Amino acid sequence: GGREPYPAVAGDGAQGVGHQVVSNRQRLVARGVPDTQRAAGPDVERDLDWSVSMQVNNRRRSELVEVLGGMDGGHLLVSPGFTQGLPHDEYARLLARTKVVPCAAGKFTPDVFRLFEALEAGCIPVGDAYCYSWQSRTYYDYLFGETPPFPICEDWRSFPGLLLELLDGWQEKAN
Repeated sequence: GGREPYPAVAGDGAQGVGHQVVSNRQRLVARGVPDTQRAAGPDVERDLDWSVSMQVNNRRRSELVEVLGGMDGGHLLVSPGFTQGLPHDEYARLLARTKVVPCAAGKFTPDVFRLFEALEAGCIPVGDAYCYSWQSRTYYDYLFGETPPFPICEDWRSFPGLLLELLDGWQEKAN
């Protein structure tokens, strides 16, 4: 028995808005992705088991880079800083080729743009359970108001095993 497909996170199409978590006093909402994220199109072969492009600015990201450095079947790009990675169109093509995207926490919250970009691209995001300012596995429950529709990783050293589980029938688990 597989899981239900992960629900789409709809973008509002507003250029430059990116992803923001905003509070309307009732619940948190993940807002939009630029239309350029969809630019890669549906006909790209998903030949990468995993990929991630990120800066390394905290311990959780360092741990993930250490794990991914010993893995085959994917693509790791460590950028020098925020927005200093791949151009948007190249990043969209990278995600279009990817099945699973590990999403190590940001500096202030476990959620990162990458998670919502992965959902938008039809990948399976793997959320991070912790960050320095949120030392509880419940962040995504709080964000979505329920158990999130994607896996959460507590220890990046377990990612290779989790990846194998996710790749088994990944199409049914993807957005």
